[in-house]
Amino acid sequence: MNPTDTAAVTRPEWFPSATRGMVLALAFVLASGCARKVEFKSDAIDEEMAQFNRDAWNSFEHRRFGELEAVAAQAIKERAIFGTGSWKITQLHWAITPPSEGAINWKWYDEHIRDWEAKYPQSVTAHIVHAQYYTAFAWNARGGEDSDKVKPDAWPLFEERLGEANKQLAIASRLAQKSPMFWHAGFTVALGQGWPKEAAIKWFKAAKEAYPDYWGFDAALYQFLLPRWYGEEGEWEKMALEEIKRPGGLAEEGYARAVLGMEMYHKNVFKETKADWQIVKTGFLQMREKYPTSKLILNQFALVAILAEDRQAAIPLFKEIGVHPDPGVWGSVAQYKDNRNWVNGGRY
Repeated sequence: MNPTDTAAVTRPEWFPSATRGMVLALAFVLASGCARKVEFKSDAIDEEMAQFNRDAWNSFEHRRFGELEAVAAQAIKERAIFGTGSWKITQLHWAITPPSEGAINWKWYDEHIRDWEAKYPQSVTAHIVHAQYYTAFAWNARGGEDSDKVKPDAWPLFEERLGEANKQLAIASRLAQKSPMFWHAGFTVALGQGWPKEAAIKWFKAAKEAYPDYWGFDAALYQFLLPRWYGEEGEWEKMALEEIKRPGGLAEEGYARAVLGMEMYHKNVFKETKADWQIVKTGFLQMREKYPTSKLILNQFALVAILAEDRQAAIPLFKEIGVHPDPGVWGSVAQYKDNRNWVNGGRY
């Protein structure tokens, strides 16, 4: 799952006092959702994306690689996006790439991808999927523990599989067909292999020159630049501010998406980093104007407003969400209700 799709939030630590009039006003604003049962509900865009992903998986599972090639080629050529701003080529890769954890039949996956490559040797998508397969396989060997807790016999497998992923990216780089996923897959390899910081930034700049509006690159690099990995305090935040000015980029929208992507690495990205809430808010206002029917973006906006402890920004968002929060944002119905409770001054 894309990291920007799911996030867990809790009530902010502070609980400001409110006058009786303000509390009553807030209660009135949100009262329409009080008496009705709160339940997760997807929208038409969610259903479209889910069907797209099911179709991609079915094509892969049943080795209908010609279908995958056609869908991928069109998505890349048209820079096609869904009504959330999510790139279709990203969703296709997400649908068919194995996770690093769980009961995965790695041999089955590898055989399928090799069959795809044999039938379409010039397919950039097939080779990138193979790179992503090896990357997931590598992290499966390593596990998610801190480096000092990784079993000694896991490191050779980890390094060997990342090396295979790099080989697939090298093949993809020589093909006539191009894809933003080539660059995106490289960031995960860079993180595992511990590329020099300068090399990772150079990779990012080349990726942005080719696809300045592909927002998935940003959080991928910023993860690399976290102090827990290869960066320094405040480094990714500084780069994010600079990206707002990129010609052909997404301006504040890109900044907001990047900060949302970094939330998964913090309890509260606004308290623990130098992320700027006012720029994030501007970015989400831009997204709401660009994607007015997206329930996902509406809920994400409410989430970051909670994290920024901006009740006034959150009030109309929670009112609009009502009793049908988006399942891709809130960890549970109870979590959504707890945060709505805070927005309403503790009256729920």
